[in-house]
Amino acid sequence: MGFVNSKGVDISYANGNIDLSKVKNAGYQWVMIRCGYGSDIPSQDDTQFAANVAKAEKLGMPWGVYLFSYACSTADAKSELAHIDRLLKEQRAKGYYPTLPIALDIEPSSYVQNKGAWTKANLTNVATIILDGLAKLGYYPMIYTGYDELDNMLSDHIRNDFDCWFAQWNSKPNAYKYNRLGIWQYGGETNYIESNSINGVGVIDKNYVYKDYPSIIKNGGYNGFKKSNTVPAANTTQKTEDKVTAEKILSIARAEIGTKATAVKKCKYNTAFYGYEVSASWADWCAAFIWWIFKQAGAEDLLFVKTAGCGVLGNAFYTRNKFKTSGFKPGDVVFFHWSNDRSESVPITYSLDHVGIIEKVNSDGTVTTIEGNTGSSAYGEVMRRTRSLSVISGVGRPDYGSATSKKTDSGKATVVKPDMVYRVRTKKRGWLPTVKNLEDYAGIENEPITGVAIKATKGNVWYQVHIKGGKWLGKVTGYDTNDYENGYAGLDNGAEIDAIRVYYTTPNDIRNAGTVYEAKYRVSPVGSSSYYDYQYDTIVSKSMDGYAGLFGKSIDKLQIILD
Repeated sequence: MGFVNSKGVDISYANGNIDLSKVKNAGYQWVMIRCGYGSDIPSQDDTQFAANVAKAEKLGMPWGVYLFSYACSTADAKSELAHIDRLLKEQRAKGYYPTLPIALDIEPSSYVQNKGAWTKANLTNVATIILDGLAKLGYYPMIYTGYDELDNMLSDHIRNDFDCWFAQWNSKPNAYKYNRLGIWQYGGETNYIESNSINGVGVIDKNYVYKDYPSIIKNGGYNGFKKSNTVPAANTTQKTEDKVTAEKILSIARAEIGTKATAVKKCKYNTAFYGYEVSASWADWCAAFIWWIFKQAGAEDLLFVKTAGCGVLGNAFYTRNKFKTSGFKPGDVVFFHWSNDRSESVPITYSLDHVGIIEKVNSDGTVTTIEGNTGSSAYGEVMRRTRSLSVISGVGRPDYGSATSKKTDSGKATVVKPDMVYRVRTKKRGWLPTVKNLEDYAGIENEPITGVAIKATKGNVWYQVHIKGGKWLGKVTGYDTNDYENGYAGLDNGAEIDAIRVYYTTPNDIRNAGTVYEAKYRVSPVGSSSYYDYQYDTIVSKSMDGYAGLFGKSIDKLQIILD
């Protein structure tokens, strides 16, 4: 039995010294394990966490973790992030690596409510700090929550950029309307599908999974499976002869099963065509999905065209004599014509109705496919389907094995690192020329900086500056030296800057390829020929302050790059 659409459980100290073998024998293949609750205090570790991980490892059950949040502030959230990281590092030291997501559990608690922190502002802040923080640490993050919290108490960033472990004890997750459903918790004390207990174990929470997380996490280098999740600099990247196979393409497609569109234009695949976006009246993203999975393997050239029309894609195979009407194989791009009008003089026209990819050819004369823009959800989803040959016009057969995937030596699809572009202002000379990455520095020796403007060529940046003898100014996200409100950081009265913070958010397409970047930046103080240490985003550790500079000491040079 495959992992996708399988059942699993979630457990904690409340389940006692659980016999996990009985859970596995009852048909539950995987387990989410509570690691603890609240801040990074050893007494708040789950007392059964280490034992439960050891049991899962012994039984070969994929496992992930969750932490129950009590965070009421930014400081609490940072401590909860550290709590998760500490416990996972302890397990890695034993050779235990989770192959399921690392989840933040946000649900109502009297503690948070009594503190007046059960607000959208606080919950969104907490979730953002922890989930973004987990991603930056190389984990695969997930939010666990219910419908009301997801819909009313969290931001679009949380809903759209992270997978959701959705709690709804019902016969189906009928209230879920977002596009990142990964796990559905369908029962515990109340169960609408099956018995709420497992014989010999007792009442236990039960779940259903929609994505092949072990493959996603291992292949993507999450949760400790890779030493680094960064891409080597352009001049050190080594290409490998990594041949594209049907199985490689299918593994990428399987990982997407369960992904839904929330509206016609809100599908992660419909902008894959170098900025192409479907019109409001056309929901044909099945072809966009096919092109996207080939692009993830660095093999989009095997499809010949970069367009979202089913017929255009089919015709590209046909005109190159790569279109087959029999002898179907796994990895074939399969084209459907619902009217099945084979009387046309040319069997492939621009009127084809649908496209998918064949996963398996079955002995009963059907094929198992993976298709985008299918199913009963409002705007379509990625699903595994069984199709009769009667609705298939034919298949396009890519030249698997003949093409080399565009890969780096990390084994991931090549990612072009965005550039950091920035400039500074001095009181004497005004705005100085722009600088890119570390090609130079922005500033003039011994001339204090009074303004800063920063942007990335892709992804989002916010930054702020600290005024010497004053305070931190507000965060800025724009890049326009004529925009006093949000185009640059600094005051126009010549006030000198003594510190700066920079924070970069990696866009989804780069993060989905297994790479997360941070802003790496440093400054030098006026009167010195050397720089202070590099800082990474706003990370605070023994070697980093969360900002570059020293209060009371004006800065004269700035350098920034993504790392």
